[in-house]
Amino acid sequence: MSAVDPARTSILQSHLLGMPQLAYGGLSEAWLLRQLGDMHWSLIGRYLELEPQAICDTFGNRLYPAFVAIRLRNCAFGAAREGDSLEIASAGEFVSRKRFYSRHVGMIRGKAVLQVELLSIFLKRQRESDNSGLVSAEPTSMRHAVIVRSPPQGAETLLEAARAARQGANSMTRLATPAPVRFLPCPSIEFNGAKILYFAYIPSIMDRAENAWLFDCHLSLGNIVGRDLFILSNANVGDVLTVEASVFDISARGDCVARVMNEMTGNVVAVGIAQREAPAALAAATGSSTRRILEVAASR
Repeated sequence: MSAVDPARTSILQSHLLGMPQLAYGGLSEAWLLRQLGDMHWSLIGRYLELEPQAICDTFGNRLYPAFVAIRLRNCAFGAAREGDSLEIASAGEFVSRKRFYSRHVGMIRGKAVLQVELLSIFLKRQRESDNSGLVSAEPTSMRHAVIVRSPPQGAETLLEAARAARQGANSMTRLATPAPVRFLPCPSIEFNGAKILYFAYIPSIMDRAENAWLFDCHLSLGNIVGRDLFILSNANVGDVLTVEASVFDISARGDCVARVMNEMTGNVVAVGIAQREAPAALAAATGSSTRRILEVAASR
């Protein structure tokens, strides 16, 4: 392929919103990420002229486009209602021989309600059914792909942020309050058909911890406005994960910086930065738990 074919680089989909696509506060982030992940994989398949399940290295090892960075911006999930039509325009390109970048814009009733960027890298297993030793690899079919000489600004920015997250993940400060939350991923929920901890559910794991911290303060979890998520490793079935807070601010928009640790390996699974709408009950929350968290936040 000597030039980038627009038919290969973009997808436009329309989704009628019902209960599977909606959550308590509007559009479901978990559903959205699953859908965008599928569109990302479809774009890769178009570039390589292969079905995703046929992507392999020179030794015939199955390769998986594993997500390493996710960025959500300008999210208005609360605008989504049952019966609405969500139009998603997706486009993507290879930014290296192993990395693929896609961007997605969602519209409801002519108004943008989400902007999402995804960055993936091809990984393969070193040992059957073991996610602790995933390594990067190059597909044999890259001869069909066009690698952009100058990656878009969004891809460069996301790559730089991912590198910074990897370099600083182990040195992140852990708050004493709120306490870490332990979580055991369920094979039938958090793992995908490749038996890999699925990227779309990592925000849900972090949300469960944040929700527990807010619950102790008699507050509710606000809708996501923006999120950065950097995935640094994976987990096996039976691995216990711990979510630790580095920044937990309930005095403004409810911003939270947290990391997910794998208790079995000691590895950082993910680092996330969530920007939210202010917790709905913030003005009425005067309990001692709230005061303690605010005091900790103020002292830092």
